[in-house]
Amino acid sequence: MEWNSPMLKKSFSRSKIPLVLDENRLFLKPELESKGFKIITYPQGMTDEELIEEKLPGRIFVTNNPRDFIYAASQQDFSIIDTKLVTDDPKGLAEIINRAWVDFELRARHPAFILSLRQDGNHQIRDL
Repeated sequence: MEWNSPMLKKSFSRSKIPLVLDENRLFLKPELESKGFKIITYPQGMTDEELIEEKLPGRIFVTNNPRDFIYAASQQDFSIIDTKLVTDDPKGLAEIINRAWVDFELRARHPAFILSLRQDGNHQIRDL
């Protein structure tokens, strides 16, 4: 089977580490899934504390409001992708996340980092 065959592309998983989308990032779900990411969402009305305890440990949280979660990430063993300084265009943002995933080898880096995305590609990453 060729690398670029449709069957192989569908079976390829970008990550065994699921991405949890913040409620204001749900628009990314179809685009990220099409790139092979496993996406987790959570019920509306869940408090930040419930989210941190029940959905985030061992995962990567995609949010444009990382400030409220940085301390918890270092304590609860989850990572953050900060999207506050990049486009809200679903295709564009999904592509930025996908490229950063490869460039920063996030699959191997997890857990407990924060990746701050920048529109110009000058992303910053640090361990928590």
